[in-house]
Amino acid sequence: MIGYLFTKHKGTYGSPRITADLRALGWRVSVNTVATLMAEQDLVARRKRRRRGSTRPDKSARKAPDRLRRDFTPPERPDVAWCGDLTEIPTDEGKLQLAAVLDLHSRRCVGFAMGIHHDADGLRTRPRGRT
Repeated sequence: MIGYLFTKHKGTYGSPRITADLRALGWRVSVNTVATLMAEQDLVARRKRRRRGSTRPDKSARKAPDRLRRDFTPPERPDVAWCGDLTEIPTDEGKLQLAAVLDLHSRRCVGFAMGIHHDADGLRTRPRGRT
């Protein structure tokens, strides 16, 4: 039964999850017993892959000037200081990249772009009008 559940879940379930499945089916087992039986059958669960960031700095690229000097306090009037943000949104069809430009005075979105890739070609610009 342990081997069946292991293959049913494509080798990703370890002894705690298989124990929970067995208990849901009415078996009285402990995690240590299931772990021992899995070790005897050479069933080892695959680990989850670590998430890697999508940003890789290019050492030779020109650095963008920091005109705000990392000071994000709201200015006295609008359209004086803007900042940008990149966000990765996981969806059922894959990752989606969202780039937004915000006005620091009003905290409104001045413009945004969405796309599959986080480069300029992969993002499609969607300007927003003022309300």
